[in-house]
Amino acid sequence: MDDEPLILDYASQALSRMGHEVITAESGEAALEIQARLGSRIDLVILDLNMPGMGGWRCLSELLRARPSIRVIVASGFSEEGSEKQALKAGALAFAAKPYRLSALAESVGLALSNENGRGDGEKNLS
Repeated sequence: MDDEPLILDYASQALSRMGHEVITAESGEAALEIQARLGSRIDLVILDLNMPGMGGWRCLSELLRARPSIRVIVASGFSEEGSEKQALKAGALAFAAKPYRLSALAESVGLALSNENGRGDGEKNLS
């Protein structure tokens, strides 16, 4: 999920080439609608923190409230240590810095999908 079409398209194409089925959303509101409709069919959410509308923080909270075991990687171009720690404390599995590097994105997704319970250890920075 990202409000920047170029970033959304880049990440979507990269993940598709890696063999993942990708569903995109350009807002937190759209992501919540998709989650409500598809539920457990969604294995992982990559969520941009800095978005208009409800914003990434509120979307993260709402996703986890609706489905506590959902795997979420929080992404941001602003990789301040405080934001990373806050995202992990809020329930994100990991933090990924933007702009994405394909190798880091592949590693992030692989680690997230291999995590049994959807929760991280609070120490993952996948940049």
